[in-house]
Amino acid sequence: MSLKNRYVYLIFAGMLFISASASAQYDIELAFQKPRYYDWDKLIAETADKDQQIFDWKAGVGFAYRIFPHEFRLGYRPGLHVFYGQKELIIADQTPTQNYRIIQSYLSFPVQVFPFDLWGDCNCPTFGRQNDFFQKAFYLEFLPAISIKQLSYSNSNVSTSVLNVAAHVGFGAGLNIAMNKLLTFSPMLSYHIGMAEKWDGLGVLHDMVSDYDQTFSSGWQLTIKTSLYLSER
Repeated sequence: MSLKNRYVYLIFAGMLFISASASAQYDIELAFQKPRYYDWDKLIAETADKDQQIFDWKAGVGFAYRIFPHEFRLGYRPGLHVFYGQKELIIADQTPTQNYRIIQSYLSFPVQVFPFDLWGDCNCPTFGRQNDFFQKAFYLEFLPAISIKQLSYSNSNVSTSVLNVAAHVGFGAGLNIAMNKLLTFSPMLSYHIGMAEKWDGLGVLHDMVSDYDQTFSSGWQLTIKTSLYLSER
């Protein structure tokens, strides 16, 4: 494990320790993201002489600790998430296959709010409210995060790998659907923006200038969260 990744895990463990006495539940997440890395995509498109993206998809898993310390329905979900994406690009018959890979670790601290039921009962299962389900179940999330990425490129002649740290922000909306008094199912659609995404040497690897090494990113993400209470609500 690299030194940077060790810092991420230590910070996350510290947040769990600080929040251990708060009213909380655990979230397990599956996510699928359609990313755009604008200057990197432009580089790949120019190299291949056709419209291409450096990564068509990223899939990931995550773990979060949901904390609602207030008397109203606003809380926090510190979490750790890992995403993976890859791409193979064949530019021409006589050239080696280009391989791209991303392994991305997120440390996030989302803020979740139920705007239509802000003063409702935080411990009331939404499945028991038939007439005002949407009001009780709909939520918004503000998603600040920091990520560490391992970015890899290889072909039959060369193989390289670099690390990059970047800040991210996202905004999402979803529904909190209680299956029973211990388990909640929660789909969410969110939009994410990454700043100062950097891949040193990417331009040189494609016989281009280094201006392509740095970009910003964006992407739509579908997340399915399963939340488990430690005791009945």
